[in-house]
Amino acid sequence: MVLRRPNLSYLREAIASVLNQKLRHWELIIVEDPSEQSGREVVAPFRADPRVRYIENPHRTSLAAQRNQALALARAELVAVMDGDDLAEPNRLETQLEFFHEHPTVGVVGSYVRVIDSTGSSCGFRAFPESHEEILRALAHIVPLNHPSVMFRKDLVLTWGGYLATPEALAEDYDLWSRLARHGVRFANLPEPLLRYRLHSGQLKALHTRQTIRAVLGVKSRYWADEMDLRARARMWGERLLLLLPEGLALRLLQWAHYQHQPRRGYRECRPSDESEQPKVRAEARPVFREQEPSPGGVSAAGTLGRS
Repeated sequence: MVLRRPNLSYLREAIASVLNQKLRHWELIIVEDPSEQSGREVVAPFRADPRVRYIENPHRTSLAAQRNQALALARAELVAVMDGDDLAEPNRLETQLEFFHEHPTVGVVGSYVRVIDSTGSSCGFRAFPESHEEILRALAHIVPLNHPSVMFRKDLVLTWGGYLATPEALAEDYDLWSRLARHGVRFANLPEPLLRYRLHSGQLKALHTRQTIRAVLGVKSRYWADEMDLRARARMWGERLLLLLPEGLALRLLQWAHYQHQPRRGYRECRPSDESEQPKVRAEARPVFREQEPSPGGVSAAGTLGRS
């Protein structure tokens, strides 16, 4: 979990959701860059659990550098990405770990996601391509994995360069999946929502919508331009047209396209929300379980939250 200028209420709930995992053999690595709002005081009580490791950098680095730093510190062979504003379902780590044990040729596995708003209320759902072949076909069209839902084999990601500080800084996950795909790494998405993905006004994508769209277009041009069918090219032109719209409208259209196309009973509209709408923090840390450091059979968790 990598932080810069975190929302403290979201951060508290995110960490608690990791401590509430059914799987007990894990470590949570939190790497924070300095900002005017530190997560230090929120993290402090959780550090009573020896599985929580907190590193506070003295200087601002970059999103990719923070992620690589967390990756280098991970002691387990499997690394789960976890953002500081999302919530992991209690069975998330256990389910993905079991999948890896049953599918040793897979290098990256994500999942469907439920979408929540700033108050924690459900407002959407997103499915993703499930099989390796479907994910490969989708890479030229969309980002076919939800980054904070992903677990991957650490050695494969390090072998192919980790996260790169490219001009597409807000699409470094898409760049990583594209590089891994080019080198024959196999992917999967589990057909159940293992993550509650939060949409709120402080997200990097919300604060930098045009930059995010340009980043995605840059990755598509670099890796997939020669493999695009007519539908993929039409989508790319549509994304370029979004750059001409007011940023707020472009964000709404992207959110509608991603999270409203498969309505589920009980969900209301996902809408950009005011950062002042704070969730009621109900999640608390569980009592400390003294466990050994993660063995190769355990899981390390790392991810991102912050505003550039």
